[in-house]
Amino acid sequence: MISSSTFKILDQPLDSYCISISGTLTGENLNDLRQEVIRSVGLPYDIVYIDTKDVLDTDLSGINELIHSHYQLSNASKQLILVYKANSAIEKWAETTGFDKFITTATLPNS
Repeated sequence: MISSSTFKILDQPLDSYCISISGTLTGENLNDLRQEVIRSVGLPYDIVYIDTKDVLDTDLSGINELIHSHYQLSNASKQLILVYKANSAIEKWAETTGFDKFITTATLPNS
């Protein structure tokens, strides 16, 4: 499932936009993510978070879509911050692919 919201960060003048993903990040819901990222490009937020802390399973197509999201947002002069849990499926792919070398990430403790 994919949902979106806005939130305020202290010391940041503008609100931030958050796309939250839960369950799986695989071929069946990638179009929904892509549409939400495209929608966020047209919104007045400089920082877009993609929150994957509730993703239980993903595959290479899901990771490629996250990388593509980074590319789309970067081309629109927006910053992507990818949020994931330690020891999660997303972290395993970060270790395998090294996407965390060019995508800003925030790793939450697995508790």
